[in-house]
Amino acid sequence: MPACSPSRSVPATLATALLATTLVTAMAPTAPASLAPTAEPDADTDLDWEPAPTPSGAPARDVGGSGEALVVSTWREGTLRSTDGGHSFSPVDTRGVEEGEVVFDPNDPERGYLAGFGGLARTTDAGETWELSLETERSRVVDIHPDGTVAASIRAEDTFDSQTFLVSEDGGDTWTEIPKPYEGSTSLQGLAFGPTSQDIVVAGLTESWVTDDRGQTWTHQDQGARWLASETDGTIWRAGMGETIPSGDGTWEEHPERSTDGGQTWEAVPFDHVPRELAPHPEGGLYVATSQGIHVTTDDGDTWTDMGADTVAWLATGMVADPANPDAVFFTDEQIGLNHVEPTDDGYVYEGRTQGFPPVAVDTLATAPTTDVVLAGGQQGLYANDGTGWTHAGAGLGISTVDAAAATDTGRLYAGGSNGIYQPYVQVGHLDDSDWSKHILETNDGHVTDLTVHPDDPETAWAAVAVDLAPSKVYETTDGGETWEPIFTAGADTPPSVSNVNVGMNEVTYDDAQDRLVVATGNGVYVQTGDTWTPRLTGTDGARAVATNGNITLAGGQGADLWRAHTDETVFAPWAEAGARVDELELAPSGERAWALAGGTVQACHPEAPLQGDCTRDTPPVDATAISHVTAAETLWATTPHDGLYRAATN
Repeated sequence: MPACSPSRSVPATLATALLATTLVTAMAPTAPASLAPTAEPDADTDLDWEPAPTPSGAPARDVGGSGEALVVSTWREGTLRSTDGGHSFSPVDTRGVEEGEVVFDPNDPERGYLAGFGGLARTTDAGETWELSLETERSRVVDIHPDGTVAASIRAEDTFDSQTFLVSEDGGDTWTEIPKPYEGSTSLQGLAFGPTSQDIVVAGLTESWVTDDRGQTWTHQDQGARWLASETDGTIWRAGMGETIPSGDGTWEEHPERSTDGGQTWEAVPFDHVPRELAPHPEGGLYVATSQGIHVTTDDGDTWTDMGADTVAWLATGMVADPANPDAVFFTDEQIGLNHVEPTDDGYVYEGRTQGFPPVAVDTLATAPTTDVVLAGGQQGLYANDGTGWTHAGAGLGISTVDAAAATDTGRLYAGGSNGIYQPYVQVGHLDDSDWSKHILETNDGHVTDLTVHPDDPETAWAAVAVDLAPSKVYETTDGGETWEPIFTAGADTPPSVSNVNVGMNEVTYDDAQDRLVVATGNGVYVQTGDTWTPRLTGTDGARAVATNGNITLAGGQGADLWRAHTDETVFAPWAEAGARVDELELAPSGERAWALAGGTVQACHPEAPLQGDCTRDTPPVDATAISHVTAAETLWATTPHDGLYRAATN
């Protein structure tokens, strides 16, 4: 379906009660559509809407885990805790400390700390309850030595002085300030213990300081770091502000550095990627999140194993080894929240784990031709539901928002929108695979407004691309997204002659009964017959949405008009007035029902009604932004910006 104006607000919660409404076709005598009165509701069009499970997730700052507990600090949604390996989460009260770094004691799984805005909070029951250990404006970093010593930084309230360092040897009951190594302010990034609790490394963006006597004396180093990680034997790793160099394949690499003497000396470790986040392996070694996935070493960097999750890992913000499996890893990211990668007999498996996180904002919905797969796209990427629950499909991360999506019955998925520099893109992947390929369809400013697939050929798909300062186009792939070619260009293929840069390319749909494409543009509806495109005009205001079953074609205009034409008709006739601009249309395969999204309301219409009339309006869900019909399950889905998803049976 074509993308509506994206909603940037995150839904607060699913509604707690079922909502019922009546969707009907209004009937009237042969008066013009815009003047037709509304008829009494028709029982055949009643839909009982109910809140539906909604994709969940939230940008997350860090994750920590120990024993059976996992704690995630998010940027806007507080702190969440899981006791089932991240499969479900519940909020916890961290006494006003938010958006911080989570660390657990490697030798006491019940004890942990959260350093963030508001100070330093601690837990002695694996994150179930928290208390303030230090109340201050900000605590930036924290680390725990295996002997139980805790070191943390704080910034005094109402000041902008640089961080002060404190140490506690009694689990955070009392704290002792240690001398800091610098004057004035600095951009503090990390803190880590070395082999003993006297050995501490502190890193800023451009410089580091090392002490072997707990701050009585410091050694300055002109190498900075964004990330520090310490193994239980005192080995320290750093990365993030070293020399980044081009590699032979056109990518970039930066070598992490390793120290076994508390940071006094460092050894560069060969590495073929640019680090994004570090986490120690509990049995010795290091996890590294990069722009090319998660990598792990257990032999001090002599060899590295690629764990996958490449399209997600480059947005990593925090990482920790899975408390239940040292060879698996959790990492947080800037968009969906929490991710998990674990080894299997067939390699590594990626999974987004955000059940219990807040509902995400959904801007577009799509369904597979005959299966019950539903896709939901938005600012936090693409989610998929195959009937067993929502999972993040891996597409859209770091590329802006997903404005269009399409699913095949074989599990191949397509997602599209506009990247960070406003180029239209399509990503192609699979329901069971996080490895997505990306294709730029235009070098001009624009975005993908719609995607559709051939119901019998998952290798064939089409993308409608609206371009700002060049002709808009429809692109086709016949090899599963490997290559894309324009097959329809506004201004070149759309007689009568129109301005190339002012014709919107709004929607493309495949007419299975007639084996042809139907396209909605700002200049009307166009139907493909071989290499020829035939205009089917809908009036002076063009078409934003189109739906067809081979016998009947419906179109929604730029205004509030709905238009209808039979197969052999070249001109649409006015059929109904929707009351607002029609952004999306769904037509049941039988042609007996249609649903229009207009002005935030879902409306029900009968395409075969012999007389003109208004569709029924003002029905839940309120302020809908997208709709999609699951043919196999006979279910209509709709998304709202505040209450998540709704669904209603259409049989």
